[in-house]
Amino acid sequence: MPTTTYKKKSEISPTSDIRLSGLIDLEDADPDIIIGTNGKPQDSYFRHWPLERRIEKYNEFNRKFDRREDPDLVEGFSHRLHWDEHPAVWRLRDADLSLENRIAITIHWSFSNEKWTNLLTLLDHGWDALEGLFATERHARSDLFQIYYPKGTIVRDWLITEPRKIAKVLAPLMEEFERPLSMMEFAKMMEKVLKEQWGFRGPLYPCKNTARYLAMPRPDLVDPNSVLIGGTGHFRGMMYVFGPPNIDGKLTYSIGANGEFVPENKYTHIWVERMEMLMNHPNDAIQRQHWLNHEDNLCWFSKFVERKFGHKPPARSFPRIWMFPDDFSLKVL
Repeated sequence: MPTTTYKKKSEISPTSDIRLSGLIDLEDADPDIIIGTNGKPQDSYFRHWPLERRIEKYNEFNRKFDRREDPDLVEGFSHRLHWDEHPAVWRLRDADLSLENRIAITIHWSFSNEKWTNLLTLLDHGWDALEGLFATERHARSDLFQIYYPKGTIVRDWLITEPRKIAKVLAPLMEEFERPLSMMEFAKMMEKVLKEQWGFRGPLYPCKNTARYLAMPRPDLVDPNSVLIGGTGHFRGMMYVFGPPNIDGKLTYSIGANGEFVPENKYTHIWVERMEMLMNHPNDAIQRQHWLNHEDNLCWFSKFVERKFGHKPPARSFPRIWMFPDDFSLKVL
């Protein structure tokens, strides 16, 4: 485990040798790596680089993320560097919703793989309008993450009826707390409910996404600055930066009485140390909600380099309005 210690970002001025181009140079990386039986890389494309250079490449990726000048950043990356800069967060922040309905709508948003026209329909016209929407277009995106519904689930119908039922269970549980829940605390609570009462086997990822979208617009309910663990892409991105082994699936942790994240094995301590190294780096481009944003941008970083080297297919194509309104741009000038 690297032992490099960084000062606080406020104590160090960023380096001044940042290239002006919005392109991200991977010419010196090595794509000749072992591909596992699962089709995923088993080593880092930057394995012959020193650690500081690998971290700086990730930082460069983040600095240039919102400029959208690299052709492999234009499509297939449906968020800005800071996830709270999204129309869904703005609409949910402004919406006058009961706690139960807010939870239900946020569950639907997450389990539909963040389909914008669904969210718009729910906020503007209510749940009864979903039937009409689904008669004219697909009920969910399918490009963000796999959701393992119980066998036999008709997802179209599930998205209309079940989020409201789940919210009826979760809202009273949340009301027992006199403080904001941490994101992992809410996600684990929701996961338990889905496993015990709805027959899910492994729903943690969309539960974490639900926690994220409760937290960003309403930090009084869920803390957006708390720890958030990523999925498989996140851990591959971390492996590309820090080198193997890939510690995906090796973390053991608990949630403390006050919502704190408690590592319980060496891999979880390694993960926390690496995340803190990225968050405290003087060239970190992420300015807020660091756990949440680094969690996902490591995933975007893995997708970016894998597509550059032909180890991941292009993003699926679907109508742009399924992601966000026509007047919204991912690019930040």
